[in-house]
Parts: sequence; C-alpha cells; structure tokens
Amino acid sequence: MLGLNTDDLEFHENRSHIPQKSVKPGNENTKPDTVGRHRYTSLWLLTIYIPLLIIPWVLICVAVYRPINLPSYQNQAGWYSPAQIDANYNWQRAIRVANSVLSLITVPVTSAILAQSAVIYSQRRKDSTQLSFIQLLALVNRGWADVVTMCSARHKTPEKRIGSSFLWFAASLTLLSECNSP
Repeated sequence: MLGLNTDDLEFHENRSHIPQKSVKPGNENTKPDTVGRHRYTSLWLLTIYIPLLIIPWVLICVAVYRPINLPSYQNQAGWYSPAQIDANYNWQRAIRVANSVLSLITVPVTSAILAQSAVIYSQRRKDSTQLSFIQLLALVNRGWADVVTMCSARHKTPEKRIGSSFLWFAASLTLLSECNSP
C-alpha cells in the first residue's frame, strides 16, 4: 500500500476539517501542532500604549486645578520659591514631550492593530458577504493609509469596488488619529 500505515491515520467524525498532528509513541517529548494560535502583539501594544496615553491626560486634568507638585495655585504666604516654580514648569514640559511622542506613535500603533484586525475580519465572514480578491488585497496592503487606494475605493461598480466596511472604518480611524496630534 505504498508505505502508508493505517495506524498513523486518524479519522474523526463530526470534527473540524483542520488536521491535527498526533504524537507517535516514540516521540512523547515533541509538542503537537497547535491549531488556532493567537497573536498577542495587539494586546501588548495596547497594554503599553494606553497607560502612556492616559498618564499625560491625568496629569493635565490635575494641572487644570492645581500644580502637579503643589497643593494650590494660590499660596497664602504670598509666594512660591523659584525651585517650586521651576519644578512646575518641568512637569508641564514633560507633559508636552509625552504628548508629542504619543502623537508620533499613534498612527503606527493604530495601523499595526488594524492590520491584525484585518486578518480576523477577512477570515470570519459569512458565505454571502465574502470579500473579493481585490478587496482582500486592499486590506493586505494597508489601503487605509494610502490616498490612491481610498480614492479608488469609491467606485460603485462591483467589479471595480475595492472598498469594504473595514477599509472605510480603518481609514476613518487612521484619519482621526492623524488629526488628534497636539
């Protein structure tokens, strides 16, 4: 039978169509292939990015009512020392620098998260709403950041239409993140 051993084949009824690798008796130390691996890059990006985004915002909210390092803008004694005033300016400068750095990394972080979301969006579709090949290429090439792609996404004819709802959502989110710089 051409070297096929029927003991190595596994037949499953009512199971997923994805083949799973079985561990042979002599190879207990090898790990079986995992089906449906998750990528945690987006989670790590958000875990780092969101606190970096929230901390300057909280400091600005505190600075509206009082200096970061002092109890009030009004001193009952009548004056603040130059060191206290310099420390307040240093806090304000640090907040401006943090906001500038965050505005520089907002678009790349947003685009990276959208790229991973596009993979999920393209795979989890109903049969009646499948993406065409050209729509899939627009998502793969990160068309939401390309002006030419977005201009050609407006076509009304189905054979020329490369726009999808995710592409328009991603383009609007990218535009919003570009406009939200200090």
